[in-house]
Amino acid sequence: MQHTVKLINPEHSGIKNIVFDYGGVIIDLYMDRTYKAFAELGVDNLPDLMGKLKESHVFYQFEVGALGAEAFINRILNLLPSHLNMEGDTVYKVISAWNAMLGEIPTERLELLTNLKSSYNTFLLSNTNALHIAAVDQYLKSAHGVNNIAPYFHNVYYSYKVGKRKPNADIYEQLLKQEGLNAAETLFIDDNLPNIEAANALGIVTYHLQSPKEDVRGLFS
Repeated sequence: MQHTVKLINPEHSGIKNIVFDYGGVIIDLYMDRTYKAFAELGVDNLPDLMGKLKESHVFYQFEVGALGAEAFINRILNLLPSHLNMEGDTVYKVISAWNAMLGEIPTERLELLTNLKSSYNTFLLSNTNALHIAAVDQYLKSAHGVNNIAPYFHNVYYSYKVGKRKPNADIYEQLLKQEGLNAAETLFIDDNLPNIEAANALGIVTYHLQSPKEDVRGLFS
């Protein structure tokens, strides 16, 4: 079954390439699960913890691959309250809490990606990290019998692999140049407005997905 783009302006009917975000577009995200998981570990100041990690650029470094998974977890451990009793499997508990935000990928979305790949050049462009991808790959193997998401796209761009992240222009420019894409023929779907605005500034056609109330499948017919 051939799918065509439905919910974009008529002047964008010449779309040949589709670029998808991962979290919030392909895979469901539940940030409240991570907050709950850390709370169950005794962390009652997670917003403060997240703020400190963001201010010290830990998230950025982790997402562009400048900081490894072990170093990232150690940075979290160093900021946790000293009274927490997580001896023995501390690292496992923190990783599990960090990954708790990762939800499901419905079979219907994978079927859509398979169909779209036969009609368009399709790509995945995600700000992500090694811990999340390892967890999602494990989920995909368990739930869908595939080792990873790569077979559903012509190419996959992970921020921690390419050393760049959205909304910086260089990651979009790399994708366009490396794949030989015309920005005006390329649709980018993301649930984060700054990422959409950055892509739009480069002439890429964009759609801001209102996740979780909106499903990406609704954009195609």
